[in-house]
Amino acid sequence: MWKGAGDVERREPIAIVGVGLRFPGGNDTYDGFGEFLAQGCSGTGPIPEDRWDVAALASADPDDRGSVRTAGGGFLDDVGAFDARFFNMAPRRARYVDPQQRLVLECAWAALEHANIDPTTLRGGDAGVYVGVACFDYLIELAKLPGAELDAAIGTGTAHSAVAGRLSYFLGLHGPSISLDTACSSSLVALHLAAEALRGGECSIALCGGVSVIHQPFFHIVLSNAKMLAPDGRCKTFDQSADGYGRSEGCGIAVLKRLSDAERDGDRILGLVRGTAIRQDGASGGLTVPSGTAQAAVMRAALANAGLEPSGIQYVEAHGTGTPLGDPIEVAAIDTVLGSGAGRGEDSPLPIASVKTNIGHMEAVAGLGGLVKVLLQLRDGEIYPHLNMTEPSSLIPWDRYPLQVPLARTAWPETQEPRRALVNSFGFAGTLATAVVEQAPALGPDADPAASTDGMQVLTVSARTDSALRALAGEYWRHVEARPDLDVTAFCRTTTIGRAAHDLRVAAAVGSRAALLQVLEQAASAEPGTASSALRGGQTAFVFAGSAASSNEGKGLGAAAYRAFPVFRRHFDDCDRLFATETGISVSDAQPALFAFEYALARLWLDWGVRPDALIGHGLGEVTAAAVAEVLDLPEAVRLVAARGSEAVLGDLHFGEPVFTLLSTVTGAADFAGNMAALDERGPHVLIEIGPKGSVAPLARECVPVERHRWVGGPDPAESAGEVLRAAAAEAFAAGATLDWRRFHEGRPGRMITVPGYRFERKRHWIPVSAPPAQEAGDGVVREVTAAGSGSGVREFATVLKGSAPVPTAAFIELVLAAQYAVFGTTDRPVRRLEVRQPLPGGAGKSIEMRARLRVRTDAATEVEIVSRAGEDAECRHAVAEIAAGRRDEASDALVEELEKLGLSDGPVRGNAVPGARHLPPEILDDVFQTASAGAVVRVESFHLLREPRGAALRSISRRESTTADLMLADEYGAVLVARGVVHEPEGNRP
Repeated sequence: MWKGAGDVERREPIAIVGVGLRFPGGNDTYDGFGEFLAQGCSGTGPIPEDRWDVAALASADPDDRGSVRTAGGGFLDDVGAFDARFFNMAPRRARYVDPQQRLVLECAWAALEHANIDPTTLRGGDAGVYVGVACFDYLIELAKLPGAELDAAIGTGTAHSAVAGRLSYFLGLHGPSISLDTACSSSLVALHLAAEALRGGECSIALCGGVSVIHQPFFHIVLSNAKMLAPDGRCKTFDQSADGYGRSEGCGIAVLKRLSDAERDGDRILGLVRGTAIRQDGASGGLTVPSGTAQAAVMRAALANAGLEPSGIQYVEAHGTGTPLGDPIEVAAIDTVLGSGAGRGEDSPLPIASVKTNIGHMEAVAGLGGLVKVLLQLRDGEIYPHLNMTEPSSLIPWDRYPLQVPLARTAWPETQEPRRALVNSFGFAGTLATAVVEQAPALGPDADPAASTDGMQVLTVSARTDSALRALAGEYWRHVEARPDLDVTAFCRTTTIGRAAHDLRVAAAVGSRAALLQVLEQAASAEPGTASSALRGGQTAFVFAGSAASSNEGKGLGAAAYRAFPVFRRHFDDCDRLFATETGISVSDAQPALFAFEYALARLWLDWGVRPDALIGHGLGEVTAAAVAEVLDLPEAVRLVAARGSEAVLGDLHFGEPVFTLLSTVTGAADFAGNMAALDERGPHVLIEIGPKGSVAPLARECVPVERHRWVGGPDPAESAGEVLRAAAAEAFAAGATLDWRRFHEGRPGRMITVPGYRFERKRHWIPVSAPPAQEAGDGVVREVTAAGSGSGVREFATVLKGSAPVPTAAFIELVLAAQYAVFGTTDRPVRRLEVRQPLPGGAGKSIEMRARLRVRTDAATEVEIVSRAGEDAECRHAVAEIAAGRRDEASDALVEELEKLGLSDGPVRGNAVPGARHLPPEILDDVFQTASAGAVVRVESFHLLREPRGAALRSISRRESTTADLMLADEYGAVLVARGVVHEPEGNRP
């Protein structure tokens, strides 16, 4: 173990346990990038036409200042696309967020999934974030916006500090969070800082890497003028034709832990960071002129930090950009430290290469790219081919250096030590970084997969949207189908422990590869809307069976569970021992057997991480519930069961404070139906039957609306408890219960493997420089167009719209609130059953008059219809709604309470409300709707503006189920509005 004081502790290896990446050449997975490199592929090509006017700025004249004098580089596909909803970002806000921030969010999530770490488990912990970033093209892009359109979100959206900060915010991390810019060495400097922080105890896990996105010609022109770019856009590292580098973009994030922690947690280790160092060129021949002396010093420092001699290195991943100045200087430094300067002979030349020949120079991401290549080579025991070298550079004295460039795929040099490599990354302003990387330690015997006693495994698939769920299930299916020898146990274990639980879920107990494929195929091909939607914000309750189940007598009641689950066995034995010592009776009797079975079963669910919001029992089940809630300690509960619930024994009992809410009448007349009704009033629940299958669930279903709750049955004593209870765990998860999957798998040896990651649903979000102007009120006034005493009972209020963008549903609500204020002098009457019958398109250059027509009904509620007319066109009816007769609404109060209990926030809302405003501007409402919905809002069951906003900032909270959401908008003083039943129409369904 690498624990202790002094040098030993400071030198503990750092384990790399996961990698997420987006690199040129369509590379977006760790294994896929390995295949790409092993096959000698190139990811460079022409500059995409969507970045700028490529033809207009291109020039072959090396002296044509103001032009882009390179034909290509390494680029990603559609850098403007992003899954804003997944990251709780409103589309309007997402377009003001630098694509570099968005890429870091996606790659960090992918890295954690690759490490088989559920990202949500890091919330509130000390995880650190270190990200290199140097490019600021998006800020240049924003200069095109007029001053009036400079949104407040631009501040954090373009700040480099927010590249790391936004990731820490999204994941809820409290460790160090640092964005840094040392130019091309940024990501390897980030690795160094992360490794030092882990060794120093500043964090227990770290995410490090870099990001760079190119979509402005500015720096291409600057670097062309500096003659740093290769005209063909390729890095021809170490070649005679080297004439500059090819710019490229990308993002890479690595997940790091101390080796001892990674081994303790059973993590799959990709490789070890043995040592790192950072230095500076200092006073070289110029700010951007490399110093060979400084480069040699940083390599020696990294070896010293690792506690290794030069002979322990078998490969160097060079910085190697392909410039005629930089390459010879670096090769000379490598030879000084690891080649002839270290006594290496010509009979064992040291391989050196650069991944930049495959994917170009990713600048701030370059070091991370080299690190990933090295990890893959260490894993495969191979060195991948170095490209773009046909004639060795005459500026490098190859005959004097015991170095060689691998032009073909070759075996790793033979060594009696672990495979090790050195990675260089140098910044153009002189900051140098080097890392020493070692192959992963061999797997111990405990890491071998082991089958469970009955072969049943729980598979889980979850996503934020229906379409993403089907896509992920399809990706899982293809992964399994392509691997006939797949370890089903490891695959299923990974889907449970190594993935976050989202709102839409599929779960099943499977016992074979064929069963696994069948479940995945059904999920991938399911009709939209058929996936189980978790009761987000819902609650869980245990329902304990009573004497009606006691016909299942004897030890056989819990025999299967007793054999399958050690936790169940331990608690059952506790009951058995107490019945024998305290009362002299046996659990073979009916009531003691049922009590012991239910008590052990409840404790098993608790051990799996299920924390019930309520316990309710029928008959004997009330005593069991009281024992589980610790109202009765176990010995007293056993005495009560043995006495058949005697009122004489009851009088001698001591009741404690419940650790769970207990809906019980154990001290009086039984009223199971009343207790179930009380449970129902508390909201929807996942109801878990604690007892034999069918022992209490049918009775409970008679007491509450069945469809309001989710039902999980107990085990059938005639069936395998392992199979039934694992199926029940899957059913509970699909319904919305939270399980601690590590506890669930405890005692069942196994491992986790690579499983496809989340399928992001990316849409383009870009600065609206050339977008049509938003709809706005022509004069900002809502005026009445009918006399209040006209006698018709109808009052109409109108406003004039200008612009060409479609009118959002939020604008309809804003008009209804304005009309409500005009009629009733208040805006806090709930607006109910708003339905969009016909969307209101933009005016296409014409002004549109939009009217709210109000008619008071005999029940004092007010009918509303929204109509429009453009010029002489006929009137068009767009939406209908009603305004409640009074201000009080218990349903709104209940919804506020439910949403506040979630403790989750979709984040701040774009723009601020003006304190004292009578109602909210439509752009704020629309921002809230877009955060909670994935398409146009077509129906709102209830919308209630509770009060005037008083705070300076607003935040939204929402819960979603398929195409429906409930949401709340709040300021620092509490809830401002709530909306229930917000239904959106998926974009694909709109004409």
